[in-house]
Amino acid sequence: MEQYITSFFIFSVILTVFVLGVLYNMKLTRSNKNFVPDANKAFKPTAMQLSLSKSIKQIPWRNDYRIDNGPLDNEHFALFGLINRFNINVLRFTSAAQIMPFMASLKEYTEEHFELEEELQRKSGYAFYDDHKMKHALLINELNILTKKAKNAKKDNVTDIALEIGLWLQDWLETHFLEDDLSMKPYINRMQDPSRK
Repeated sequence: MEQYITSFFIFSVILTVFVLGVLYNMKLTRSNKNFVPDANKAFKPTAMQLSLSKSIKQIPWRNDYRIDNGPLDNEHFALFGLINRFNINVLRFTSAAQIMPFMASLKEYTEEHFELEEELQRKSGYAFYDDHKMKHALLINELNILTKKAKNAKKDNVTDIALEIGLWLQDWLETHFLEDDLSMKPYINRMQDPSRK
């Protein structure tokens, strides 16, 4: 138990530093004079872009999403925040340079998060570990494809690419997290409380 508390503390410090770095990068992106087009070059989204942007919703974190009351929940909470922040600003992106700090942070964070999640799955005897690990690999692959698209975005397609990323991120939360990750909860609970075995 002491090792878990020490690991949790170290991980919490690392997580806090990482999240602060992401928030700082996003603040730098927002302070960039090109983040929101000036009045002389006002961006006018197409009807289709407006329609798609309305279908992208924020998914607020709820306490019933908790799985381990520890590092995994902290990471999920941070991912919800990152994804919701991106989706709030989806129509404001006007260049690849504005999207890329988010994509780089998300990729790094996701890889570290999946490692922790898979470690907890192994330790808890999660019955769907192999399937879940394969889904993680697919998500990383899709994230890499979208990152490449974002990196190559031009002024005429950056909004479409941001919308595609936003819809994918929303699907990630609704499908992977709400359906797949929450299924780990009974296994983690059993691991944390041996009397439940």
